[in-house]
Amino acid sequence: MSGPIETSIVGYKERPLKYPDLDSMRQLRNSGRELLGTFLYATEKRDGSNMTIWMRVSENGYIRFPQISSRNTTYECRTCRKVFGNKEEHITTTGHTDLIYDVAAPELTTQVLSSKSWGTTIDRGNRKAQGIVKMLLDNPTWVIFAESIPAGVGPTRIEPKHKKQDLVIFDIWEGGRFFSYNYMYQQCYHYRIPVVKLIGQGTFESMDALGLWVKDALAYSKRHRREGVVIKAYGVEVQVFVKEKIDMPERPKFVHSSNKNPQLPPLPDSEIYGAIDKVLADYGMDFLRDKRQAMPKVAEYVQYECKKHLCSLPKGSPLYSFYMTYLAAKQA
Repeated sequence: MSGPIETSIVGYKERPLKYPDLDSMRQLRNSGRELLGTFLYATEKRDGSNMTIWMRVSENGYIRFPQISSRNTTYECRTCRKVFGNKEEHITTTGHTDLIYDVAAPELTTQVLSSKSWGTTIDRGNRKAQGIVKMLLDNPTWVIFAESIPAGVGPTRIEPKHKKQDLVIFDIWEGGRFFSYNYMYQQCYHYRIPVVKLIGQGTFESMDALGLWVKDALAYSKRHRREGVVIKAYGVEVQVFVKEKIDMPERPKFVHSSNKNPQLPPLPDSEIYGAIDKVLADYGMDFLRDKRQAMPKVAEYVQYECKKHLCSLPKGSPLYSFYMTYLAAKQA
């Protein structure tokens, strides 16, 4: 992990960190007991694309600019101006080696730049400069994590259609730790940036009490058409974040067949659409429209989600039908 570079301009030459992959409580080493006795916050889990926004310093160390990155490592080729995920494959195929690291796909970049939360650095009369750009210029060592919520339906199709796209901050990182929710909220308030909604907080002495609290939070999420909740323990030495989703089974149940192979519950539709959205984030819309290129990647990303959540591919619904539904929604 790199820190601020020592030049006349403060920022980062490389992305300081990626947002951690969040598991459910039952997938923690101690099945959630790590969360007992510490103060917990529960925030809404929004349906969008996970974006990282940070202050990048040029190679000569004297120019800085806000950099928009997607969840996974992507590259932009200065020669052909394409964004892709597999560096070795691109170099082998094209011979182009002049690459920029950690650049989001053009569609996601455009989505972020056109959101109201991106903001301005210009004072207009009595209205002060605001937005993410101004926040980063004032605080170049902050790394902002935000959910880019598209107009229309989101990747998991759980939230209702949105008239406009938006950018909602759910975490800010600096110096090896994430900001507490209260401090993050205060900063976003002053810069007039939407922040993910807090729906619960508390300390719990038993797993039964914690489980009931999570159940209530998921009931809230279902009523308000949210993907689920993210539970965060900020005050411990190693900060712990977990997610609980409304469309996940309470606990995977293994039913052994005659050949002793486990039968896992099917992967929820929202996770399949989320995997396709990650292909878009890593490779761009042109790549995704080409089914000969896109379908192998879609299958690879969905298989990863199956392993991660201990689920199987849904029977009777081929991936191609999910792929075509996703494309139709994007083009609507």
